[in-house]
Amino acid sequence: MKYKISLMAAVAFAGLSFSGGAEAEGVSLAASTTRAPANYQVGIPSHALPGAKFVAAPGSTALLVKDVNPWNMTSNETVMNTNSIIFDKATCSEVATLPLAKYKLIIIASDQPQACYNALGPVMAAGGALDLYVKAGGKLQFNAADSGWQTGKWNFVLPGGSEHVTIPKTQNKVVLRGHPIAKTMPVSWTGNFASHGNFTRYPANAKTITGESPFPKVTTIEYCYGKGRVFSSTTTLEWGVVKGQAQGILLKNMIPYAHNVRGCYPTAVEGCVSYRGRPAALKTATLYQSGVVKGFARTDMQGCFSFPWKKIGNVGPVDVKIRVKK
Repeated sequence: MKYKISLMAAVAFAGLSFSGGAEAEGVSLAASTTRAPANYQVGIPSHALPGAKFVAAPGSTALLVKDVNPWNMTSNETVMNTNSIIFDKATCSEVATLPLAKYKLIIIASDQPQACYNALGPVMAAGGALDLYVKAGGKLQFNAADSGWQTGKWNFVLPGGSEHVTIPKTQNKVVLRGHPIAKTMPVSWTGNFASHGNFTRYPANAKTITGESPFPKVTTIEYCYGKGRVFSSTTTLEWGVVKGQAQGILLKNMIPYAHNVRGCYPTAVEGCVSYRGRPAALKTATLYQSGVVKGFARTDMQGCFSFPWKKIGNVGPVDVKIRVKK
C-alpha cells in the first residue's frame, strides 16, 4: 500500500534557485534529482508503515536506515543483495533503540524527509547512539545527498566532525584515483544532478575521493573516527545506479568495501621492555608485528619504543611480541 502526500513542499522547493545550481548551469529540471515528477507518490517501505515492528533477519551484518525510498529507488538493497550482504531495515526514529553493535555496517539512505533528519540529529551528536557506534569500531555510511524529491535537509554534524552545504552540481570528478571506492570510475562525469552539495568541514585525516569539477570542493570522503570509520558522499548515489550515471559506480563499490574493510587502529605502537638479568647483556630489542621486523638498539636495562602501526591489507592488527636479544 502506498500513501500520498502533499506535493506543495516539493513544488515550493523546486522554485528555489541555488548558487551555482540548476539555472546557473543551464540544466533542465525535468527528471532531475531535485524536482519530483508531477505524478510522484512516495513509496513508503513496508518496514516504515504505521504499526510495523523492527524484525532482525537471521545472520544480518548490515542495517539500512530510511523512512522512504530515495527517489523511489531501492539501489542500496540491490547492491547489498548483489554482494550477498544480509541486512535489516529500520526507520530513522528506531535507530536510537536498536542494538547497533551487532552490525558491521550501517547505511543511511539519501533523499529523506525532514522528520528523518530531525530524528537522526541526536544520534549523530557526540555521545549519541551512532557516534558511540563508530567510536567503538562500527562503520557508518551516510548517503548525504539531501534536498531531493523529499526536500528534507540535514544540518547536524556527522560523527568525527563533518558538515556540508547544499548546492547541486552537474559535474564531479575523481580526486583520489586508486581508492577502492573509485574503482572503474571515469576521471569526471556529468549527472542531473551529480551531487547535491559539498563538505565544508571534515577531519584532517579524511581521504577525499571525489569532488566538484573544478576541485577542491569535496563530495565523497572516508575517515577514521575512534576505532571505526565514516563514509559519506553528497553525490546522488542511488539515482546513479538506476540512471546509469557514474555516481552509481561509487555506491556499487562503496557498500561492499565499507562492509568488509576493518575498523581503524592506533597510528603507533608504544611500550617499554626491561631485562632483569645482567644489564650489559641487553643489546637489542626487536618488535615483531605482522611478520614485519622493526629493531632498535638499547644498552641500558630498559628500552622504550614507538613504531608505526603496520597492517597487512585489511586484516587489521595482530599480536605484538617483544623479543630481547641477549
